Amino acid sequence: MSTDQGFILSLFSEATRHKDFQHKWMSSDTWAALINKYYVFDNTLAFNGKDLLASINSKKQRHLQAQLDLRSSVPKDHIGIFREKHRFHGGSSYTWFFYATDKGQCPDKTEKKWHETINDANDLLNKVITRNEAIETKNTTKVILNLHPFTPPSKKRKILTPVRLRTSETLAPENKSPNGLSCSSVVHHCPPTTTAPTFSYWDSPEARKLFRVEEDEDTQQSIRLQIEVLMKANASDTSLP
Repeated sequence: MSTDQGFILSLFSEATRHKDFQHKWMSSDTWAALINKYYVFDNTLAFNGKDLLASINSKKQRHLQAQLDLRSSVPKDHIGIFREKHRFHGGSSYTWFFYATDKGQCPDKTEKKWHETINDANDLLNKVITRNEAIETKNTTKVILNLHPFTPPSKKRKILTPVRLRTSETLAPENKSPNGLSCSSVVHHCPPTTTAPTFSYWDSPEARKLFRVEEDEDTQQSIRLQIEVLMKANASDTSLP
C-alpha cells in the first residue's frame, strides 16, 4: 500500500522549514531519505523520491507546482521552495532537485551553476539521533499539531499506551538571508500568488492507523488525548527523586 500523498507533502513542507535542510540543492531521493530519518517513525509510512515526485506532480497540486517554478517577482508570502531538473553527463533521464529557503526568498546567487552545488546530505543522513531528540517534546507538539480547538469525544475513551512521537533534531540558529538577494538559474514567468498551499492528512487511513484512532473519534481528538496522557507521564517521571 502506497503512502498517502497528503502525508508525504505535509512532511515535505515541514522538512523545508528545518534550517539544516535549507540553502541546498538536493535530489528528491535525498529529501525523501532525510524526511524518513528525521520525521517518519513508522517504517510502514516510509517513502522514496519517486513517491515524493508523484505527490508534487499530482493534478491537485498545480498551485504548488507554479510556486516551485517561480523565479522572478517572488512575493513575500512565497513558500520558499524551488525545483530544477538536471541530466548528468551520460545519463538517459533527468533528476529533479529541490531547494528550500525562508519564505519570500529565492535561491542564493553563487559563482557556480546551481547543479554544481548539489548536496548529497551525507553529514545529515549519517548523524546519530539521540534518544532525547527522538522522544515527544513540547516542540514536537507544536510542530505536528496544527489542529482546531479540541472537542471532547461523545463517550469515555479507554486509555492507551502513549504514542512515541519522533521529532526532528534541534533546529540550528536562524541565519537571516541578506536583503536584496538575486535569484539563480533560469527566469520562469508565473503570476504572483497570495496563498501558500496547505497540506493535510489527518483524515487519511494512514493517520488513523498511526495515531490509533477509536471508531467514535476523529484523529485530532485522539492525538490530543494521547498527548495529555504522555505529558502527565513525563511530569510524573520528572517529579521522582
